[in-house]
This record gives sequence, C-alpha cells and structure tokens, in this order.
Amino acid sequence: MSLRKNKTKDIIEKIAIEKYQKKGLGITIEDIEGNFSINKVKAQRKLKYFHERDILFTANDLILEGITVLKNTSPQQYFPTCIKSKIVEGLNKRENVLVNPTGVDLLARPPSSTNDSDIAPQTLEGYILPLLLQAPLLLHNLHFNIGIHPEC
Repeated sequence: MSLRKNKTKDIIEKIAIEKYQKKGLGITIEDIEGNFSINKVKAQRKLKYFHERDILFTANDLILEGITVLKNTSPQQYFPTCIKSKIVEGLNKRENVLVNPTGVDLLARPPSSTNDSDIAPQTLEGYILPLLLQAPLLLHNLHFNIGIHPEC
C-alpha cells in the first residue's frame, strides 16, 4: 500500500471509529463524500477498496460468519475491522436487537389434550399446530427439533 493510501486508510479508520463511538453506526458513502470532497462514484470505490482489504467490514460479512446481530441497511454501512470484536460485543448487549427467537411454552399441554394419561408421540398436527394459536403475531422464526422413530 502506498504512503498516500496508508494515510487515507488511517483517516477512514478514524472516521469510522468516531462515528461508531458517537452514534453506533458505520460510515456510508455520504461520510466519505463529505470528508474527502469527492463525488459518489469515487467514494464508493474508496469504500470498496478498503472493504476488499479487510480494513472495513459490513453487516453481510458478519452474516456470512454466522453472526446475525447486525442487519443490512441502505445505504450500506461500513465498520472498522480494527474494533470488530467491540462492535459485535456492543451489538449483542443492545436491548433493541433480537438475538434469540421469540418462543412459546413448549412444556404447556396443547389445548386439545384434556387428560394426562394419553401420552402419545407429539406430532405436528397434535402438538405443534395447536401451540401456534398461542404464538405471538408476526411469528417468522420457527425452530423445530425433529426425531424419527426407528419404525419409520
């Protein structure tokens, strides 16, 4: 990396760190346009250049690593890689970020079951579907543990 690119890298990292520390956000094309007095196309190239060299990362990079605490935004936000662990840790601690899916009480008997003596394998129709009536509205993140009987 040339001396000029190295200086630009330091400036972009500094801007990204300051913006994250003040607002909890990543830098965008607009930040680069304003700080470097360049047009949108050049700002995009700068961000892509430093993203490709792992100086900056995006929400999609975290998602590809299996970390889903950060969502993609428009315009794309870029975060400094040098404080990536602090950013991920901070996002995990935020109250407004849903980390685990909302669930229902799986130990509750379904409404159709009336007596405890009829212990049968819990099936989708007999156990799970009645529970969905008690589930919160806008349920979109279902997790099922499935077991197959040896007879099948």
